Amino acid sequence: MKFKVGDKVKVIAEKHGHEFDIGEIVKIEEISDRDYKCSSLKKDELWWMGEDEFVKVKFTKSDLKDGDIITYRDGRKRTIVAESLIDEYGHEVAGLRTYDNELKNKFSATGLDIVKVERPTQYKEVFERKEEILDEVEKKYLANVIKPFRHEIKIISKRSRLGNSSICYIKIWLKNNDTANLPDFKENSMYKGMEPNREYSLKELGLE
Repeated sequence: MKFKVGDKVKVIAEKHGHEFDIGEIVKIEEISDRDYKCSSLKKDELWWMGEDEFVKVKFTKSDLKDGDIITYRDGRKRTIVAESLIDEYGHEVAGLRTYDNELKNKFSATGLDIVKVERPTQYKEVFERKEEILDEVEKKYLANVIKPFRHEIKIISKRSRLGNSSICYIKIWLKNNDTANLPDFKENSMYKGMEPNREYSLKELGLE
């Protein structure tokens, strides 16, 4: 079969009972031995079609997306970012405005025609900055307060006073279920990084 899952195709006939419109663009979702299950791009419909009922949609400039990797006819590769072609050094070398809808360069030799487009389909997270919940002043203050009984602490939480949600305080639970409350403060004046009523461990707060 010359089609694959994910291909976009154009409906050109109705021979086997589907209810897509002629000329409609649909997406191949599943392939059987002979037929293709396709989904509509404009309404919630799935139908099986035969290969004689559609043709593959031609890829054009409007199908390009940020992150796509294009290959020139001369073999060089570029990455698309914000309507620009970026080389391996991060420099903008051309804009998509220099290409026609068929991905051919309008001003240069044919060596700069786009002959292949690759699209990364999955990104693996390799870094995420974990923002500190407490700032340095808050961390230093709490570290000094809990120092005598730090090893007895179970969780720490930011709470609001009943009847006055604009007044907050820090509540500390000990492993023996005793609690301790620190002095009140106005909401958003301190401990802005702590979510109200969330229970934090010492490790999460950087106090271990």
